[in-house]
Amino acid sequence: MRSFVQQSSPQELVIGTSSIYAAIHQFGGMAGRNRSTPIPARPMLPTDTIPADWEHEIVSVAQRYLAAAMEGRS
Repeated sequence: MRSFVQQSSPQELVIGTSSIYAAIHQFGGMAGRNRSTPIPARPMLPTDTIPADWEHEIVSVAQRYLAAAMEGRS
């Protein structure tokens, strides 16, 4: 999905979305004309902990990056 974006530094990785509809889907709320239609929350991104499969993938990507850096390919 192209609406997901990431920003990283040596200390952190931030994942978010550029979709204008993301907040209403993530948190729910009132939408439509006069904000008269309730939209239930349907979170797309975790808010407190990283799912185990995401953590595994993040570690895997970091390990590949570090291996390439050590070989001078980064």
